[in-house]
Amino acid sequence: MEIEIIKSLQSINSNVFDIFCKTISHFANYIGFIFVFLILFTLVHKKYSVYFVLTYGLSILANFILKYIINRPRPYMVDSSIKNILPGSGASMPSGHTLSATIIVCFCLFAILKKCKHKSIKILSTILFTVFIACVIISRMYLGQHYLSDTIVGFIEGIIFSSIGIALFAKNQKKEMNDGKNNKQS
Repeated sequence: MEIEIIKSLQSINSNVFDIFCKTISHFANYIGFIFVFLILFTLVHKKYSVYFVLTYGLSILANFILKYIINRPRPYMVDSSIKNILPGSGASMPSGHTLSATIIVCFCLFAILKKCKHKSIKILSTILFTVFIACVIISRMYLGQHYLSDTIVGFIEGIIFSSIGIALFAKNQKKEMNDGKNNKQS
């Protein structure tokens, strides 16, 4: 069934869709990571950007380990009718681009939801980031790089790592606030 999903996506085949999916994939990877890091570092909170980098780095390492253990071949390697539109190497499961996009989105959304006072901006941001992740998932399948299950596992992996990274940041912030209050009272 997963092969059929990829084949139906690839039946759309157009230069515009190729470019769109390649661009989305690039922003779901290191380009997006660097861009978001710079925004978080300069506009949000320096320590928050450090937690973002650590979370991202550890998740990529865990993803490489999982890819090595699972060792699932990419769809274009299994079925010769699937085009390899954006050459990739290594194993298929889990999707590193989906993992990356999920961490980028979670850290951005947390910052926006925490800092922004306007409900409409919060809602719009949530919608746009959700659409972005959906586009990443579709693009990775369209490009012949991943099965739907690869992207789902990458998404879940991203949610888990983001939740841990953001929770650790929040815990550290709370501790620093408490330490600051205790120092003022002394």
